[in-house]
Amino acid sequence: MKEHFVEWGDFWKKIKYAKTCQSILKAGKNMPQENPLSYIALTNFYKFVTEKREKRSGGGNRRHCDQQIELELFFEEVEIFKPKIVIFQSLSFNNKKWLERLSSDERLIYVGPHPSYRRSTQPDFFCKQMKLHT
Repeated sequence: MKEHFVEWGDFWKKIKYAKTCQSILKAGKNMPQENPLSYIALTNFYKFVTEKREKRSGGGNRRHCDQQIELELFFEEVEIFKPKIVIFQSLSFNNKKWLERLSSDERLIYVGPHPSYRRSTQPDFFCKQMKLHT
């Protein structure tokens, strides 16, 4: 995304070793005039919360009610929004069939950590975990 914002390169140099992304937003200092977050839309791959789940984390708590309908809803969202970048927030996501369906010459697909990732939360370390699907 850096190439879309003239000021982003200098801003990245200032924040990449901050403790967390949240601390940068809370401080609000030296933010670029054009906020990159204005160009981001979030959606959930799993559209519904599993009933009676015991824990808030872990893949076992995420199940499809009707996988085919939910997949088509997800792909329809991508088609409508036409994002240039799609990021799957799971280092273990590796469904080649879905990645191929989303891939295009005009869209980049990344697989990276979820924001609740428990290792380093420094923006630079976090971004280096992102893997580009080719």
